[in-house]
Amino acid sequence: MRRGFTLLELAICISIGTLLIPMVLALGRVSEKQHLRALAEVDATQVMRTASEELRRDLQTLRMADGTTVTLQGACGRVEYVAEGGVLARKAEEACGGTRALGRRVRAIRRDGARALVVEFERPVEPGNPAVNTFRFAW
Repeated sequence: MRRGFTLLELAICISIGTLLIPMVLALGRVSEKQHLRALAEVDATQVMRTASEELRRDLQTLRMADGTTVTLQGACGRVEYVAEGGVLARKAEEACGGTRALGRRVRAIRRDGARALVVEFERPVEPGNPAVNTFRFAW
């Protein structure tokens, strides 16, 4: 009795493999995209938590200035929250705590009416289709 596989058995195995491998790869790509989107959301949430704590602290002693920018004014001077080069920064004079970066991957920060602001985060997930997370902070 001969040992080994027949040509028909090998052809069947190769056919099944050529069907299964692309499905597994496609599933892996979908899983990776979902993972990157979840990471983008976690990253944006952490940055927003930091920014909201800073803003709440500032709102205790400062008041929001008129206009469309996120600017506060008070006895110590002026504090401005800006998104430059993907970094959310709190710009202030030394008397108000100085300038510092609060987070990264921030696309924009803007006022939304008199008592709220909107922060948009953007993180690359796949070419041409970034994950965008938007948070609204009201006070």
